[in-house]
Amino acid sequence: MPVVSGVVEGLLRVGATLGLERAALLESAALNEDALLDRDARLPLAGTVAIGRAIIGARPGINIGLHMLQQMKPAALGALGYALANCATLAEALATFVRYQGFLSDALRWRGPEPLTLVVEASPELASLGHPVESAVGLWVVLSRSLSGVRWIPRAVSFRHAPLGDPREHAELFGVAPTFGAKRDALVFDASTLDLPVRGAELALRSPLLRMLEARLAVPVEAEILARLRVELRGRLARGAADKNAVARSLGVSTRTLARRLQEAGTSYQAALEETRRGLALDLLANPALAVYELAFLLGYSEPSTFHRAFRRWTGESPHAWRRARLGAGNAVG
Repeated sequence: MPVVSGVVEGLLRVGATLGLERAALLESAALNEDALLDRDARLPLAGTVAIGRAIIGARPGINIGLHMLQQMKPAALGALGYALANCATLAEALATFVRYQGFLSDALRWRGPEPLTLVVEASPELASLGHPVESAVGLWVVLSRSLSGVRWIPRAVSFRHAPLGDPREHAELFGVAPTFGAKRDALVFDASTLDLPVRGAELALRSPLLRMLEARLAVPVEAEILARLRVELRGRLARGAADKNAVARSLGVSTRTLARRLQEAGTSYQAALEETRRGLALDLLANPALAVYELAFLLGYSEPSTFHRAFRRWTGESPHAWRRARLGAGNAVG
């Protein structure tokens, strides 16, 4: 159950505002700064829970979920937040949010409106903490106020758990006193709220953004890192460099995290590099202006002989034989 890195970043900022050391919180989650570079990257739920428990343990009795909401802006949600910011109305934005909520976390689900009610369902790990549920219920309030520029007031807010801090802070944030010990974690709002326009929306961007989100929705989490790695490697190999550490930094993860996520996808960095080299080699060999020895160096091989051995392993032929068979002897370059 991964969580988008922008949410984790917000939690770390909460810790900082409460006087806790960022490095210590990251260490409690077995994460490092590299893992947070990409706002669309998804991080393990266990790390998020570990940070939350560390903050709660150090600062009991504080409404950490509400502090989290104060850090939340649409930009923290990565590509999803950008899509929300380019909807025409809050009705469109809410429909987009519910449709693509999986980019945020699989540990939280928002259902609605049913009608005009947004219900939050949390995994046992997050429900036991309570604070993440409060953040999830309030998230749409904070986001939609930011998108519309209007401080609208919910008709009702409810939580299944008892107060975790001063309930007056909830009333101040929501504009209405929530009900604790309720049957569900939910937010109720007026129909007029959904008619509010999104400020500064560039409506022409909405369709391409939704197409991008749909395409990403079809890619399993485990496969997403592999797809991004292949694109990164292809670009770097074309420039003759594919250092693993540099590639990991570009993907917004540590080298160790990259290795773990590739293992979850059933592959490795070396296997992905080999596969990308093979595809790029076949493309480059189709260019008769490139000599084979030049091609070898473009692919990051220190010696042409190493490339020749790899190519024979991939195809059963030498690069020269493969090129002659497809381009003809007259067009082939040595």
